[in-house]
Amino acid sequence: MIIVAFAFVYIYIQNTRVTWRAALFGGAVGSVTWKRAGLLFAKFVVGSTSYHAIFSSLLIVILFMIWLDLSWLILFLGGQAAFFQHPHYALGKTRFLQLSNRLKERIGLVVMYLIGERFVHGQKPWTIDESAERLSLPGETIKDGLAVLQAGGLVVETGKGNGSFIPGNAVT
Repeated sequence: MIIVAFAFVYIYIQNTRVTWRAALFGGAVGSVTWKRAGLLFAKFVVGSTSYHAIFSSLLIVILFMIWLDLSWLILFLGGQAAFFQHPHYALGKTRFLQLSNRLKERIGLVVMYLIGERFVHGQKPWTIDESAERLSLPGETIKDGLAVLQAGGLVVETGKGNGSFIPGNAVT
């Protein structure tokens, strides 16, 4: 149940789309770590009862704050584990790209070509993730290029909610 609870957090509270597989992996890592940390922390608290009664109320507050901080760290650790759905980022193969205007135009042209090619052949539209993987570029770079193309009316989002695009003139 704890794995499912962690997976739920990683799917619905993230600022990005997280697959079930990645969320369950992150949930497993987070819940196992949380359970082990809880056992160790319980042993530590039981061992700290030998302190004087004067410090016990202060100690409880301090221990609570430590446990709260540890719980957040474990939650973030599971989130990092769920990030394996983007291995090219996790392995350090991509980083933030500063692109010149010429490169932005070339990326836009290549993306337009890919979208048009699939449309002409009657295949399913390219998604942002597929385009990023095909071109070996970060998804944010593709999103930025598609935003410019979409503002110019050259591409239109299909409305399926998966970030897929078709040529703009085919719709109008």
